[in-house]
Amino acid sequence: EEPKSQTKLWNHLLAAGFDTFLDSPSSDLWASQLAHSPAARVIFSRRDPAVWAQSLLEVRSNPYVPHHGWWRRRPFKWMPPFSSLRTVMEFVHLNDCGWKHCGEASDEEQVASVLRAHEDRLQKVQAEVPEGQLLLWDPSEGWAPLCAFLRVDDCPKGDLPVMNERKLWMAQAEKRGKATKPRLDILEWLWAPVVLAV
Repeated sequence: EEPKSQTKLWNHLLAAGFDTFLDSPSSDLWASQLAHSPAARVIFSRRDPAVWAQSLLEVRSNPYVPHHGWWRRRPFKWMPPFSSLRTVMEFVHLNDCGWKHCGEASDEEQVASVLRAHEDRLQKVQAEVPEGQLLLWDPSEGWAPLCAFLRVDDCPKGDLPVMNERKLWMAQAEKRGKATKPRLDILEWLWAPVVLAV
């Protein structure tokens, strides 16, 4: 059964005109979305599981991603919209590695754990998504399977764009983190004295 809070979330997003969701944290709530919209189409993107696990762990072990976000800092974590984002992000992280780093990229035990989680999710998706509503898609297959599955007649030509290359993404995240972390550190400790002074 879909939790009431998630029902409210999907109702709000659909009413705002959003009808497509991808990537974390929405992908971690795929079952909730399917319960809310039983006719929804689900695309499970696939690539080499070991490469994916390595990539995930590198991202999660980066000290700037996402552990220093506004959504988990005082006093912002108690204020909208950060409080709502915090609810979603805590769901994702507390169902993964909690607040600790997930491990170094070379940590074989962590990689094995992520691979098991990947396989478990795939099996659950295949078991619960109705026939005809699931596409297992590898980016190397290009546009054609996506267009056919989504019934898009004007299918793009050429190769898929590469916009989320790991090294570039990590560098950008570190740059943003280094720029914002000192300010967040100051705000996190100054807000209480300021409120008391007022």
